[in-house]
Amino acid sequence: MKTQLKSLMENKKLWLFAIGITVIIIAIIAIIVSNNNKIDLSNAYVVTVQGLDTQGEADVQINKENLEAALLSKKIDPFLADSFIDSIKCNLDKAENLKNGDEIVAKIDYNQALASQLKLSFKNTNKKIVVSGLEKGKEIDIFKDIQVDFTGTSPSGSVSIINKSKDPFIENIDFRPSKDEVKNGDKIEIIASYDKNEAIKAKYLVKEYSKEITVTGLPEYLQKASQLTSEHIASLHQHAEKSIQDYISTAAPYFINHIPNRATSELFTLADKYSYKNINDQKAFLITPQKSSDLKYRNNTYCLISSVDLYADNKKVGTTYILSEIKGIIINHGKIESESSSSQQVDTLEEAENIVEGSYKDFNLEQVAIK
Repeated sequence: MKTQLKSLMENKKLWLFAIGITVIIIAIIAIIVSNNNKIDLSNAYVVTVQGLDTQGEADVQINKENLEAALLSKKIDPFLADSFIDSIKCNLDKAENLKNGDEIVAKIDYNQALASQLKLSFKNTNKKIVVSGLEKGKEIDIFKDIQVDFTGTSPSGSVSIINKSKDPFIENIDFRPSKDEVKNGDKIEIIASYDKNEAIKAKYLVKEYSKEITVTGLPEYLQKASQLTSEHIASLHQHAEKSIQDYISTAAPYFINHIPNRATSELFTLADKYSYKNINDQKAFLITPQKSSDLKYRNNTYCLISSVDLYADNKKVGTTYILSEIKGIIINHGKIESESSSSQQVDTLEEAENIVEGSYKDFNLEQVAIK
C-alpha cells in the first residue's frame, strides 16, 4: 500500500513538473512571437552631437524611410502608416552644454491610441548615447572690445554700439540693445547675435551671450519738481530775469502807460528809455505733459510770476507783474539748459495764475517752492 502511495506521489510530481515545463515553453514561445511581431526602433532615429567640449549640442533625426518600410512589412495601410510616422517624436533628456563623457537618453514617443488601433508594438524605444569626440575650445569675452554710447535726452535717449574688435570672429558679431529708447537708470541688455558654426570653427567658447549695462550720463528733461535743487531754481530765475530784461527793453512802450496804480500821470513814448528794478518772485509752477498725452517731454515749461518795478527815464512809473515761461528744460550734468524763454506783462498776480492754469489745463501742474 505504501509502495503504491509513493508511486502515485512521484507520478503527481512528474505531472506537475511537466505542466510547469509546458507553461514555461509556451511563455518563451509567446515572448519570441511577441518580439518577432515588435518593430525594432533602434535604427529609426539617430542622435548626433556637435560643437565644442562643454558646449556641445545634441540633435536627433527620425529615419522615416526605415520606419515606413517596417510598417509596410506589417501590412499597414500606407496612409495610416504615414499618419503614425508623423506622430512620432524623439525627446532628449539633455541637448545643450554637453561635454565629453555626458550620457544622453533619447526616448521615442508616439500616438498610443493609433498604435493600438494598428496593433503595433515596439522595442528599443529608448537609447543611451555617451558624448565623445568634442574638441576643446578657448573661452573668450566677446564684449571686451565693444563701445556703448548713450545719446539724446532722457527719457527718450538712444543706444549706439561700436564693435572695435579686430578678431576675425568677434568683429562679425552683431550687438543690439534690448531697448531702443532709454532713460537714466535703465538696466538694459546688450545682446550678441552670431553664427555658432563660426564660433566652432574658431574653437571659441562663448560663455556670455548678453551683458547688462546701466544707462547713465544722459541729459534729462525736467519731469517733476523734486528733481530741482536750489541751484537749479536759481539758474531758472536767472533765465527768467534775462527774458524780463529783453521783454521790457522792447515791449515796455506798449504797456507802461496802462499799468494799474501808476506813480505818475506822465505819458511815455518810444523815445523814452525803459528799465526795471526789484524783481520779486511770487510764484512758480512746473508744467509737464500728462502720461496719456502724445506730447514729448520737451514740452515741459517752468512758469515764474514776478513783480517788477518799472522805470522810464530813471523815474519809477509803478509796479506790475511779469509772467515768464521757460520751455524745454534739460538737466545736463547738473546744469540747467532750456530751449527758449519768453515773458509777458499782466496786471495782477491772480491774472497771471489764471493764465497759467488756463493755458496748461491739459498738463500736469506742480507749484514749486521758491522761498
